[in-house]
Parts: sequence; structure tokens; C-alpha cells
Amino acid sequence: MKRLAVISFCIFVLTLGSANAQGTNARILGTVTDAAGAVMPGVSVTAQNTATGVLTSTTTNDAGVYEFPSLQSGVYRLIASKSGFQTFIYDDVAASVSARLNVSIELTVAGITQDVEVVAPLDSALMTNTASVGKVIEGVRIRDLPLPGRDALGLVLTQPGLVGNNLGGARIGAVNVTRDGINVMDQRINLGVNSVVFTSSDLVEEMRVITSPADTELGRGSGQIQILTRSGTNNFHGTVFESNRNTALTANSFFNNRSGIPRDDLIRNQFGGALGGPIIRNRTFFYFLYDGQRQVTRDAVTSIVYTTDARQGVFRFFPGVRNGNTDAAVPTVDLLGNPVRPATATASLQSVSLFGRDAIRPGFDPTGTVQRLISFMPLPNDFRFGDGLNTSGYSWRRRDTDDRDQFDIKFDHVFNEDHRLSFSHTREREDLDNGFMPQSLPASPGGKLNTKGTFFSLHLSSVLSPSLLNDFTAGAQRARLRFLAPWELGSGASLLPKTAGGAGYLPVMTLVNDVISSESDPQGRISPFYVVSDKLSWRSGRHGMKAGGEARFVSTNGFNSFDVMPRAYFGAGGRAVAGVSATTIVGIGRNVGTAQNLLIDLSGSLNGVVQAFNATASRNPVFLAGEGKQRTWRQREFSLFFQDDFQVRPRLTLNLGIRYDFYGVPWEGNGQAAALVGGSAGLFGVSGTDWADLYRPGHLAGSLTQIQLVGKNSANPSSKLYKNDWNNFAPVAGLSWSIPYFGQDKTVLRVGYSVSYQREALRLIDIASGDQPGLNTETTFTSAQYLDLGRIQLPLQPL
Repeated sequence: MKRLAVISFCIFVLTLGSANAQGTNARILGTVTDAAGAVMPGVSVTAQNTATGVLTSTTTNDAGVYEFPSLQSGVYRLIASKSGFQTFIYDDVAASVSARLNVSIELTVAGITQDVEVVAPLDSALMTNTASVGKVIEGVRIRDLPLPGRDALGLVLTQPGLVGNNLGGARIGAVNVTRDGINVMDQRINLGVNSVVFTSSDLVEEMRVITSPADTELGRGSGQIQILTRSGTNNFHGTVFESNRNTALTANSFFNNRSGIPRDDLIRNQFGGALGGPIIRNRTFFYFLYDGQRQVTRDAVTSIVYTTDARQGVFRFFPGVRNGNTDAAVPTVDLLGNPVRPATATASLQSVSLFGRDAIRPGFDPTGTVQRLISFMPLPNDFRFGDGLNTSGYSWRRRDTDDRDQFDIKFDHVFNEDHRLSFSHTREREDLDNGFMPQSLPASPGGKLNTKGTFFSLHLSSVLSPSLLNDFTAGAQRARLRFLAPWELGSGASLLPKTAGGAGYLPVMTLVNDVISSESDPQGRISPFYVVSDKLSWRSGRHGMKAGGEARFVSTNGFNSFDVMPRAYFGAGGRAVAGVSATTIVGIGRNVGTAQNLLIDLSGSLNGVVQAFNATASRNPVFLAGEGKQRTWRQREFSLFFQDDFQVRPRLTLNLGIRYDFYGVPWEGNGQAAALVGGSAGLFGVSGTDWADLYRPGHLAGSLTQIQLVGKNSANPSSKLYKNDWNNFAPVAGLSWSIPYFGQDKTVLRVGYSVSYQREALRLIDIASGDQPGLNTETTFTSAQYLDLGRIQLPLQPL
């Protein structure tokens, strides 16, 4: 029966044309009555967009109800007419993004030919026939309110019902952000309120934030943010903008002043222009926007470096006390780095050479690597860091950039009164110098972050009959992020130390900041999202019904190379430091550890070398040196819905419906998805197969946990990471009542109940299934004797 239900749903999807978009068009409906309150069928009602001049017409049904189920967001003029009655004109009806407006009309018998005109204010509370709770942010506010960075999404976080990225108390994974009906969120990681392409304040016409949805059309989460982009009108309108933020108007911070560092630089120029208008009046319109940014920041950074004496192997200390910088409880230097004898010191400053004391570490690293790295280190200028006498801080201002170029275009075309098309496209590029693995020292190389993003949305609205309308939507968004490590850029590759065999590695010293950052590695991802959708709207009497579905194609292609570049960690290794101790150096006391680490660093003594290996993409994977981890996760989703908005009375609406969501089991395109043999029962290992077997000493009812590759293109293509879940049925019930006792449409009571299913981030799958033994391993090489920079053999053999 379960399979039969699934097949029935699939046939229903195909019948509809594919699937359901969470549309941004508005809906206007109402009841037409005469002066006695009787419903009036056969009344002609026309909605005219005052900006584009586009006309949409309909006729009231036997219940006296008219409906415009899919209107482009904007301000409309409603005209109701019937022979023998006065023409009724309702001006300035504001139909916002995804609005559901109830505009009832009363016609009076015509004594003489005349029109009756009613003006509705733009902020009139007319959304009386939906139980969903939300708020619209109008375009004029988005463009006029001061927004740091001109990002329209910043206003979302100011709406009621939000605490940070949590809408209505739900976690950030329950947020669904769409633009022109297409999801624009990062498909790999749950980031809350976000968009993979910049949301310029000059691009957005309106945004609706729904914190409590009671609507089967809204899925993929319990919090909805719907963005509608601007369109052209019958008149040409353009704008040129320049926004500048400059350091000259910024005060310095307390800590920079204390360290004698100038204020942090932030020079941001955001500039561009937009133009919109008609290509063919009343029929074809365009809107074009260019939004650019050039940003330079210089932020205070303090790096730990060696003092002049320490670079020569000379260690300084005051006997009887522990070395301390100027912020220490017992400082041994002043702000200028001059030694200061503490009152508790038992003797004056001591300077001892560490060379020649340890037979296996007699002096500088014989390969010259350490000396070369030290040559990139400036002398200290901030003695509030380190131990003051041998290591201290170098405070400087690091330059970062954030440059972006974005191009947006939107076309709207009216084929005729029954068929309308809208297409929007965005292309952008953003480059951030030092946006990834930034410089640790002024002469060090820094990393970079490059992003490229594209967005498409196509919407076709077709009136199939006076009571039947079809909305088709298709779209895609693709955002590519590339995190470039310092050794991938410019001088970084030449600065990278190499073994005698020519293999590069990263030295990680003990006392000072590394010249080349080792905090991460090259990585990147692209997470494309494709969607096709269709929905049908029809009216029967007082029932406004809607049904549809949505098919989504989700994937993320990500790679990283964590520790693929070998790390050479400085340390004593298999032999403790000799000749540097409390017995060989009188009075060194608690400073002995720092002295030993200084000798370790200068001599190139290693604790070990770590190198990671990743398996090749094949049914018989093998580990290769230099091979990064690459996973292509794919997932298929579809949803179906049916909803009936039943107007019990003109001011009382019931919203009833059901939604079905299917989130398919992700698979890895290269067959590198790892799963437990036996499923979750394999978690318990030798203990058994379930919780009852756990924590029972001596009870061995299972076997060792085993892992296998599953899914398409693997050795076990019929196996999956987990079973499909076919039971995601979500009922919705709501009531909205415009209470008449406090003024017409002044007070609305909303009651709603809904269930929603959300998708999990593909990053969770990547971590749980993509990093298992057999796909990734890390080898640590140590020596029972002694290992230094001159005796590194790469690549290491994978374990």
C-alpha cells in the first residue's frame, strides 16, 4: 500500500506538469453583493496594475465571488461593473509579495450613469483570509533605511518573531529563503537567513517574513522569507548611487591607542546604477542593476616573534623569577622592551647561549630553513606579548580586501491577458584578499577567497479558463567558493620549505607564529540547486483551491585537503633536550621550558611529521600522496500539496490542506559514501546489535564494526546510507476572521496549526559518511632516535 501511495503521488505530479513553487505573486479575491447583501454573479471585475498598465479580468461566480489568483506584486485599480449598476472603482489596492487580499465590493442600482470611487490606503490591513503570521517589508523602506553594506537581508532580522536566525523559535535549519520563487540558500551548510548571491537593496521590491505559516504551499521549513525583485514599468526610472564609508570619520579603539597603532582602516565604496522601463508599453518591461563594491580594511594584528638576542641563540632571564611581558603580574621588560629587574629577582639579567650544550642540537638548523623563516620575521614592537625577553609581539595592520561585481537583469512580458512571463538573472563575482588563511606577518603570503554566483528564475502564468489558472516556475542557483591557501598564490609557493627530494611541507614552530599559516588547507565547493514546479488554482463557489508540487535537484561538490600538505611539528621528538636544565644553567628556574623550546626551534628539532592521505575515487580505492578529499553529494526532493481556502463568510476564511514532502537519501557520485555493515546495529560492535547488549561486561553477542561503500557507483550500489522516509505527510488547518466590532479590517483573529519537514544539511552527511576509515587516513612519523628538518622523507607511507 505504501508503494501504491507513492506511485499515485508521482502520477499526480506528472499530471500537474512537474511540481509546486512557493510563488511570490499576490492573490486578490472578494465577494460582490448588492445593497441588500445578496450575492451578485456575472459581475465583471478588472485589476489594472497602475505601474505597467497590464489588465487582468475575471467574472464573479454563482456565489458572487471573484478571484485573481496570481497577480504581479504592485498597486492595483479594481473596477467592478454590471449592466444596470453603478461602476465601482477601488483605487490604490496594494498587493504585496505573496499577499492574500480580501476586497469585497457592494454595487448599487444605477439611477444615472456614474462611477463610485473608493480609495484604499496603501497600509490598510486587508490580509484577512490567511492564518499565516508574517510581515511585509516594502521596497521603499528597503531603499531608504540605512543598511550597513546595503544588504536587504539585514532588515529581516529586525522583524517580530525573530531571534537572530531563529524564526518563531525554530532552529536555523528550519528557515527557507526564496527569491522570485527559487531557493537562494547555501545547500551544503545550514546558515540561517542567507543568500548565496548578494541581495542588493536596489534589487528588492518587497520581502515577506512569515514566522508562523499555516499554508500547505509553504514548505522546506517553518520559517519563510520570500524576496521579490524589482520589475520595470511603463515609465523609465533610473538611479545612480555611491555609498562611502571612510576611516577619516571613525574613532580609534582603546586598544589601538594603547599600543600606539593608528585606527583600523575601513574604506568601503559601494556604487552602481539601475534602469528600468518599457520595451513595449503595457506589454514588455525590463529592469537592470549593476552593484559594485571595493573595500579595503586594515585591522590590528599582533604576531609573536623572536627578540634580537633570541635569534642568535642567546636566552635571557632574571634568576629567581619567571619571565613576564609588561602586562604580566611580575613584568621583566618595560613598554620599550628594556629589561626591568623585578624586586624578587635573585640576580641581575642573565644572557646565556643555548648552542653547544646539546650534542644532537649543537646550533642552527643545518638546512638553513629556520634561518630563512626567521628572516621574514620583523623585530618586536609590542612587549605586552610573549615572555618579553626572548619572544614578544609585533603589532601591525593587515590589509584585507572585499571586491564584488554583480549584474542583475529582469524581463517581464505579457503575451496577452491570459499568458504572462517573467525572467530574472543574476551573475556576480567576489574576491577577498586575506579572506582565508590571512597573513601572519607583513612579509608572509596570505590566502584568498574567490566566489562566483549565478541565479535564474523563470515564471509563466497562464489562465486556462475563467476559473482555472496555472503557474509554472523553473530556476537554478549556483555558487562556487574557492579557498586558496597562501602557498597556492604568488610568492607563497617559493617560500614553502622543501625536502631534499623537492616535496613541500609546513614547519610548525613552538614559540612564535608560523611564517606560513598552517591553520587550514586549500578547499572549495559548489552546491548547485535546480527546481521545476507547477501549481493549479481554481475556484468553485466559495472554495478557492490550489494544488501543485515541486521537484528539487540538490547537490554539493566539495573538496578539501586537510593535512595533505605535510606538517613538520617542532619538538624534542625521541630525545629530550640535554644541557639546558636547572642544574646546567643556574637560576633559570621556571624559564627552562621556554629555553628548551627556543633551542628546539632554532635547531630544527622535530617532534614528528603528519601527513594525510585520501583514497582515489574508484571501486577499489587506494591512498595517494597529494590526493585531496573530493565528494559529490546528490539528493532528490519533491513535494505535493493541496489547499482549500473556504470563505465561510466574506470575513471568515478556513484554510485547510495537506502537504507531502520527500527527501531522498543522499548518495555520493563517485561511490565514496561509507556506511556501517548491518546498518545502525553495527554501531554496537562486539557488544551486540542494540542498546540491550550495551554496558554488559563479558557479553559479546556481536562482531567488530565494519564499514562498506554504498550507493551508486560503489561496490554495493543497491545499499543506501539509510532507508527512505515515505511518511512525511503534513496537515494544515487555519482560521482567519476579520472581527467586525472594531472597524472594518482593523482586527483580525488568526488561528493555525501546521506540520513542516525540513531537510538536513549535506555537510552533516559529508562529515558522517565521507571521512571514514578506508577513505581518509593520517600518518604520523616519529623516530625513537632523533628527527630534524634535514631528515624528512616525503611522502610518508600511509598506515
